[in-house]
Amino acid sequence: MFAYLSKKLEMPSGANVRCVAWSAEEGFLACGCDNGLLKVLKIEVVQQNKETGIVPRGYLAAPTNIAMNQTLEGHSSHIQVIAWNNVHQKLTTSDSKVRCLIIVWMMYKGSWYEEMVNNRNRSTVRGLGWSQCGSKICIVYEDGGVIVGSADGNRLWGKDLKGTVLTGVTWAPEGKQILFTLANGEIHIYDQNGSFTSKLTIPRWKSGGGSSTPDPDGKDEPITCVRWYSAPEGIIPTAPTLAIVWKQNGLSLLHGIADENPTELETNVIATCGEWSPNGQYFAIGGTPLNRPPGERKPGDFDQVNIFSAFGSFLQTIKIPGTPCLSLAWDALSLRLALGAGANIFFANLRPSYKFALYGPGILAYAFSRPDGTSHMGFWDQTKQLTTQEIPGKAVDVKGNDDHCAILSLSSSGSYNITILNSVGAPVDSLSIVTIDPFMINLTDSVLVCVAANAVLIWRFQSSSTQRIGTDLVTRKRERTFHIDESPSIIGDSVEESTFKEPVDYLKKPTKDPAVCSDATNQILIVSRESGRLQVYSLPHGALMNTIETSFEMSFYPHRIWVNIDGTQLAMVDKQGHLNVCGLGNSTTKAAVVKKLDRKDVWNLIWARDNPNLMCVMEKTRMYVMRNGEPEEPVLTSAYLAYFKDLKVTSVLMDELMANPENPNKEQIVTLESRALRDTRLLIDNGTSLSDVTRYVEDNSHPCLWRLLAQAALNRLNLQVAETAFVRCRDYAGVQLTKRVGNISHELIRKAEVASFFGDFEKAETLYLEADRKDLASEMWKLLGEWRRVESASMPVPRHRASDRAHREMCLAMGDMHAENQEWTKALTFYEAADDNAKMIYCYLMLEDYISLEKMANSLRENDILLVQIASAFASVGLCGEAVKAYMKCDKPEKAVETAISLSQWNLALELAQKRSLSIVGPVLLRYVTHLLKTGEIMPAVELLKKSDKPYAAGKLLAMMALKELRSEEPRLVMIKKIFILSAMMFNYKTKRFFRGTPNTAAASAVVEGDEDISFENYIPDEYRPTPEIYKWMRETPWRGTEAVHLLILVQRFILTGQYANATRTSLQLRNFADILGEERVNALLALSAANSRNFGTCSRAFMLLESLNEEYAETASELFSEHNPKDSRVHKVECYKCSTTIPDNVSTCSGCNTKFEICIMSGRPLSDDIVNIWTCQVCRHSADMKEVKSRHFCPLCHSERLSTIEEFS
Repeated sequence: MFAYLSKKLEMPSGANVRCVAWSAEEGFLACGCDNGLLKVLKIEVVQQNKETGIVPRGYLAAPTNIAMNQTLEGHSSHIQVIAWNNVHQKLTTSDSKVRCLIIVWMMYKGSWYEEMVNNRNRSTVRGLGWSQCGSKICIVYEDGGVIVGSADGNRLWGKDLKGTVLTGVTWAPEGKQILFTLANGEIHIYDQNGSFTSKLTIPRWKSGGGSSTPDPDGKDEPITCVRWYSAPEGIIPTAPTLAIVWKQNGLSLLHGIADENPTELETNVIATCGEWSPNGQYFAIGGTPLNRPPGERKPGDFDQVNIFSAFGSFLQTIKIPGTPCLSLAWDALSLRLALGAGANIFFANLRPSYKFALYGPGILAYAFSRPDGTSHMGFWDQTKQLTTQEIPGKAVDVKGNDDHCAILSLSSSGSYNITILNSVGAPVDSLSIVTIDPFMINLTDSVLVCVAANAVLIWRFQSSSTQRIGTDLVTRKRERTFHIDESPSIIGDSVEESTFKEPVDYLKKPTKDPAVCSDATNQILIVSRESGRLQVYSLPHGALMNTIETSFEMSFYPHRIWVNIDGTQLAMVDKQGHLNVCGLGNSTTKAAVVKKLDRKDVWNLIWARDNPNLMCVMEKTRMYVMRNGEPEEPVLTSAYLAYFKDLKVTSVLMDELMANPENPNKEQIVTLESRALRDTRLLIDNGTSLSDVTRYVEDNSHPCLWRLLAQAALNRLNLQVAETAFVRCRDYAGVQLTKRVGNISHELIRKAEVASFFGDFEKAETLYLEADRKDLASEMWKLLGEWRRVESASMPVPRHRASDRAHREMCLAMGDMHAENQEWTKALTFYEAADDNAKMIYCYLMLEDYISLEKMANSLRENDILLVQIASAFASVGLCGEAVKAYMKCDKPEKAVETAISLSQWNLALELAQKRSLSIVGPVLLRYVTHLLKTGEIMPAVELLKKSDKPYAAGKLLAMMALKELRSEEPRLVMIKKIFILSAMMFNYKTKRFFRGTPNTAAASAVVEGDEDISFENYIPDEYRPTPEIYKWMRETPWRGTEAVHLLILVQRFILTGQYANATRTSLQLRNFADILGEERVNALLALSAANSRNFGTCSRAFMLLESLNEEYAETASELFSEHNPKDSRVHKVECYKCSTTIPDNVSTCSGCNTKFEICIMSGRPLSDDIVNIWTCQVCRHSADMKEVKSRHFCPLCHSERLSTIEEFS
């Protein structure tokens, strides 16, 4: 921040100013003086906009006038206290001991009048305070009296605090608490009803030095004032709001009355006043410097105002000449201070340090905070809407150049983050810093420099122009960090170890001479330290090249520095705003040449990007362009300098922008021309001879001026002067133009060429047409892409169309233009006029107009290459029929079949393959099936294989799917059985060969089919590929899987219903399907059912197998057979129907004749006793007892319909 005194108002009759107060709403300034003099002033700022005709200069530089200067009569003694009620626009004043008169003033018809008068006549008023809502006022008297009243004059309550001497009062922001300051240094807290709450527990400030001036009454009052920031919405919600100003060199900042860790700092003054700024970002303290010896003032003495941030950081000092400063007040925008000192009111302007940068193609990047406390970056290029982005933490610094923008931010975790953005706002690189605490950054084309108080970090960020890696040891590393007290060299101390990754403790080591500012070019970095030493480093290496002691050689202590474009000059400004320019040497400190410039109160500076001797300086509210130290006439403005090139200074009215950062205005970016540019343009416009203009440009040489002279010379067709000017500004295209114009004999065409070169195309067209050269006019508009103008320029006769070729070219160009803007309907109109089918197709696709696209496909001739594009478009949106039709029209049957398959139109694909006898069908089907299997779509793959006449492959997939489900943790047996049934049906499917052949080829086709199914396994995933053993029973006994699951369901049903004998008998049959169901599952069911049916011998054999699989079954077997002998107690016998041998009813093979019995699919028992009463299914060929199945209408195994007995045997 920088601050300077701008104006001074003297009070009438030399009356000393006792107190000042600035209204936050209407801008009235009240001044209380000796002898009861009370004045109210209103300083208005003239509106700056196009309507008033005043060029925007900024709030501080705008024309002002005193709209009101009224003296209020009513007081007869010194004015002690002034307070504004900003809600009701009332002014409350009080005078000193003589009468103790309190007057409330109100505005009526443009003047101030007395509204209420209060006269206690007992003690002096020491404080007045309105609540934030404006409804209550608190008055405190020196003798301890307290009165609280309402805005309409009614007394609400009063107290007499005996034994206390009150010195001030302040309201809490919400109006629920009141703070009273006492002469003994205590602060008492009362609620809004006057009840005592507590004392503010804060340690009393003990001055570290200086001496106080004795109080006039002989009393020692340690607290000067207490101020509680009470704006409705603070700019920084996390900042302290309660300030306690100690008289002797102290300031305490608290977040509230409950804050146990206040921020305490020294003010270096014997305080007389203090105030928060309206935005809550600053706190100003006025008083006498501590280093002044006690006694009477001398002619050279001064008072000062110190400004601190809301967090306690010192920002700036304002020195006030003459008499002591007794009061101060802020304006509503926190940009001006009114200081009451002696018989004068001084006005000070503040220039905050905003974080912004103008980079790339005119993009303004700036940091701001929202009312909720979040930090944001705004990116505004003046042609588009503002783009904002939230920053984690807060922004510390923002810098930019022609290509990039760098943002340094501090996160809530304490780490610093740097983000590099390109010209379109996209991040290109980033860096996190935890080793140092940088307070500013510098950005060059390839290097970013972070400067902390005790260390420097150099970072080579990645961008399109810095992909090349250096060959030396330093540039191979992207980062280099060194302490500010060391002298780094170009090459590190070790090749193996990085010199630039010092321990964190070393980089955290404090320094007695901290860095205060820095600046950098592509070649050098200059860091200025508090002692005045300038340290010059090379970039990107970071080696110390030179040191310059400005305090010794120049008696100068830089506070901010700026290096010019070629690194030969350094501009420096100290804390008081004095400007010096130093010429930089190359080797020794004696090489620095100082140019002392008589400039004071300089707060901003920028060097030109294209001339090392040009710079622009902001001095108070005047902007100077200086060439070699010689200033031009100033321009009034308070804008911040952002960019200087081509003798044009681009500045930003940051005060106005930050007042409403999310709604920027184009008038807030101001471009001003230098005097040389203005004068050169004026000379040319006034018709001055080119020789005189040339002499003036020679005296103020700049490429921009030579370019302006070249344009004027060409307009006058003075080719010699034009060529010389183009050479001086290094414009090769301009030199070529002068040669080309010199070879043209027709004067009108020469003027047209010149007008076209400088962008006046309307004039150039007129001149071409006057010269009867419509072809040249048409070519000019073609180069510019203005195709409407091409058509009008090429028309041979008015109201007639140009030639067909020119018209088609124009229509195509106009269509392309609308297509680039995604205006497809307009583009289609022009493409239709140009009869360009390819581009029409693209427009139809973008418009999703498939009806028109189908009509176009029907209108195209056969084998047209565009049909493939149309067919592909139809296929991409699922229009299978249209796609197939287009492919067939262009003779692409293979593509048609592939499209039909990909869109699941199997019938259509097979039909097409039949008509064309395509050999590609098989591989395509296999490929698509493989895709379906990899995506887990098994049933669609089965359906595809079935419809493709490959039942064996479909059956294998179904069987493998069932086996996979059977091995799951919770198998769904009914569903698995159904899948096995489908698999068996696929294997038993009577194929009908699709490709028609003779009966003699049927057997051969079946063999081929089997071979194809076997080869199909090479295409499917491993999890769906059966082993040879599994494939064997799939082909030979396809119903085996169904039978296994069916019997498993029967066993579980028998166990559930308590039919353990039937369960045991059926479980014994499950042993034949152990390879499908699993050994453990089969034997576990057998053991369970046998144990419950008292067949412990069978149970014992099952447990023996289970123990071999899992040892955990041993304990259960031990408990079971410790009580029961392993013998079967319930074994039923039956006779073999063939040899009458008596055998157990649970065996499936006769021991006498080795006859193998069928298994009843209803009961699970072997059909060994009655061959006559057996029913056999005509589909699955499995049998059942006729007595048990006669009541069922469907086969228990395959669920096919059971025919009547007559039908079965017929």
